[in-house]
Amino acid sequence: LARIKEIMNQFGLETSDIVASGAYDILLQGLTLRDLDQGKIQSRFQITGSIPLNLKKDESILWMFTNAARSEPRINVSYAGGSQGVSFRIMKGLSYRVGAFKGHRVETASQASKGTGDLYVTSHGIYFVGSLGAYSLAHGKITAVVQYSDGIVVSPDRGKAQTFLLSDPHFATELILKLGSLQ
Repeated sequence: LARIKEIMNQFGLETSDIVASGAYDILLQGLTLRDLDQGKIQSRFQITGSIPLNLKKDESILWMFTNAARSEPRINVSYAGGSQGVSFRIMKGLSYRVGAFKGHRVETASQASKGTGDLYVTSHGIYFVGSLGAYSLAHGKITAVVQYSDGIVVSPDRGKAQTFLLSDPHFATELILKLGSLQ
């Protein structure tokens, strides 16, 4: 950090200039990943104000992704087919129908929205606090993290995979995987 301050002084940059450009977040991300590569779990992330989490005594927040959207897979089931048969008139106003229905089950997959909110990555797990509820998962329960261009899919050892659309999926993937390997 001393070298960075020296460079800032040479170019006449203030901390507010670095923060406004987004370079400060990139620097913190790089330092956080470097710490994890060295086996150190330490928080460099500063949160102002209160947080809606009940953290454990030795748990710290390593990063927070704001305006994240959470969804999970949903299977919709319907039946398609038709019936055939014959109706016999027994008397006026009363008929008897003989026939059968032949069809098949049709399943369609979709993503069910679970709201938008903040995704916290802590030293013990991930927490999502959103408009439609909360979700948490310990790092030891995560079996896979798949990165996409606009988000990540976190697969737990039990339950449904969770999709998070967020601003920096590459960093989120690296952060969660590195933390999981240290558990």
